[in-house]
Amino acid sequence: MNLTRLTILLCAITVAHLSLRMILAAPDREDMISVSSVEIGSLVPNLAVDPIVQGDRADRLLQPGLPCQIIVAIDPSCPHCRKAAVRVGEGKGDMLIPSTWVTPSPGPAVVEFAHLTRSRVRVVASEEIFEALQVRAVPAAFLISSDARVVQKWPYTGGEDHDALMELCTSFAEASSLRQISHSVR
Repeated sequence: MNLTRLTILLCAITVAHLSLRMILAAPDREDMISVSSVEIGSLVPNLAVDPIVQGDRADRLLQPGLPCQIIVAIDPSCPHCRKAAVRVGEGKGDMLIPSTWVTPSPGPAVVEFAHLTRSRVRVVASEEIFEALQVRAVPAAFLISSDARVVQKWPYTGGEDHDALMELCTSFAEASSLRQISHSVR
């Protein structure tokens, strides 16, 4: 019983440490708060979306079997979004975590924008996803766990450290499974 509590505590400390590293590494800490009003740890519905460029018909936002995924809220007219798309398209950094980029409305600009990423990400249009993520500013990134919880959110640049994000994802998943075990033991 004490070992379980100690393990949960260690996982929580690890998640807090990695979150703090992400916050301190952000270019502007105020933007960390302003990209979305959704809370870290909150559940985001697994909505069906209509892909604009890639994916199957009526694809699910979260692909099954993956520990985490990144959702990036974008606007095709946003210059920062375009810069991030170009960085991703140029292949800067490893894409260890699958990414889905979401814009609130479809249109020809979305297709053009998707070509900037050179098919390294899936691009979809969904106002419902924008609303569910409570997007306030773009480009906004959300690290989403396999159980559809927000692990982290930040202003997206296209040059993120996927190794650090994967560590954060793994720590969050371990802490979540330990919380489930702890609740079932009670």
